[in-house]
Amino acid sequence: MAKQKAPVQVTGGGGFRYENSVSARCLLDLLSGNNSLGAELGRITRIDWQARDMGWLADDLVITCANPDGDRTTGISVKSSKQVTRGGFPGDFVEIVWAQWRAGPGNLDRGIGGVSA
Repeated sequence: MAKQKAPVQVTGGGGFRYENSVSARCLLDLLSGNNSLGAELGRITRIDWQARDMGWLADDLVITCANPDGDRTTGISVKSSKQVTRGGFPGDFVEIVWAQWRAGPGNLDRGIGGVSA
């Protein structure tokens, strides 16, 4: 697992169609005031792509939502193939989540509320 921040040019890659489709859905949500991730998260106010340099290890998309309880931010790893099976999450994803957790309070809200900036 990568322990250092990689430049966007290395991790971004070009032309990922599925990631572009997911990004487009999030952009539509941002413009329309909807949230495909769930209305309880609030309105999408910001979208960042390839955000490892911002400290997000699940960095394909980082979505920030305005919520009455405070802004919520989540890092999203976008994959075009089935990732979660009866056996659980892929090992590399589990490693990323634990590494993000151990990185400290900068990105993860350790309370029941989930993920916040």
